[in-house]
Amino acid sequence: MTSRASATYDGSPEPAEEDPSMSELPNAVVKRLLVKHGGGLRVSGAAIERAVAAAEDYLARLSREAQAAAEADKRKTIMDNDIDKARAKLSLG
Repeated sequence: MTSRASATYDGSPEPAEEDPSMSELPNAVVKRLLVKHGGGLRVSGAAIERAVAAAEDYLARLSREAQAAAEADKRKTIMDNDIDKARAKLSLG
């Protein structure tokens, strides 16, 4: 039996349920940035996991704000100025 992914009304695939234990940002990249900007201190595994979750949360909020800016300008593409607007809005919030 083959399984088919469900689709939304417009035919695009529905996003999969997110598994909180699965991050999209690589731990190694986040660890490298924490060490680099943390004065070379070592970083615990739990701290890396928290930083990954925080970064993903920030990127999700940033992308939603950038999407709103692009849609307000009647575009389907997020541009650099949308990111700038989103960053400004998030830093004020």
